[in-house]
Amino acid sequence: MRTVRALLLLVAILGGAGGAARAADSPHDRATLLGLTAVFVDVQPLDPVGLLAGLNQADVKRDLETKLRLAGLRVIAGPQDDVPPQERGVLQVNVSVVPVPKQDGTYAFSVYLALLQGAVMIRDMETILATPTWWVNRTGVGSIEQIRTGIAEASDRFVTAFRAVESATGQKK
Repeated sequence: MRTVRALLLLVAILGGAGGAARAADSPHDRATLLGLTAVFVDVQPLDPVGLLAGLNQADVKRDLETKLRLAGLRVIAGPQDDVPPQERGVLQVNVSVVPVPKQDGTYAFSVYLALLQGAVMIRDMETILATPTWWVNRTGVGSIEQIRTGIAEASDRFVTAFRAVESATGQKK
């Protein structure tokens, strides 16, 4: 009974089966994408439930990399010397999946997608940190296909933000 109440509370917080999205996607957040030419895609290891549900880390990475290339971004394999630090970032994806009790094939999920870029500590101007400068979090309750849709929606939102900055500045990569 306690599990059911907790799950109902989770559904209420998440906004029901349709899910919800929260983001740092304001004009200020989008401005941090200016000059971005290359990204490294870092899909965090999936939890066992996600793997059992049918998600695959390699597929998530491949799909995202394809979408980014089509948007005009260079996808890099890691820190590349030929890409200046101010032109590159790490697009990190974290997918969490929890099964809904007594509901086979239904999961509560969270998709967090963030662009990490180098930032300098103002107090010493020497310390460089990787910090999220743009992010979106998509949550919901649904099937494995709805989880895949949540991942696609999060990556679409990044591509939309990137293209908006690109078109607003007239800079084509």
